[in-house]
Amino acid sequence: MAGFREDYIANVTWAVGRWNAALLPVQLDMGSDTAGADIVLTWMAGLDSNRTGRADLTWDNRGRIGRVAIVLATRTPAGRQLDGREMVAFALHEIGHALGLGHSPVQQDVLYAATRASDLTERDRKTARLLYSLPPGSLR
Repeated sequence: MAGFREDYIANVTWAVGRWNAALLPVQLDMGSDTAGADIVLTWMAGLDSNRTGRADLTWDNRGRIGRVAIVLATRTPAGRQLDGREMVAFALHEIGHALGLGHSPVQQDVLYAATRASDLTERDRKTARLLYSLPPGSLR
């Protein structure tokens, strides 16, 4: 695929490890069998918008996350190849969405809409832990 680099796999693996270290009641496991996976990540050269990543979630009737499809771009909307640091930031961000987190208003957070964060903040971790301490369902 145009723009894909092998180090992107290591970048995503590192991001998964950071979320696994956040002490949540779920652990993410990297594998190659997408048929039974709850979260499937793919790469595209570019997305159809001004974004570099997307996480599409499906929910069950009890308000729990069912399956998630994450797509990460290998190029910016302007066509520039993403570097490893950027791939880490976008992987951390989209995995956060896959775990059920929304956008943060704080620029330093991984879940900030236009993130450039290279690691989870304490606020990211605390927000995720708080979310997972609540019963399934909408917070609205």
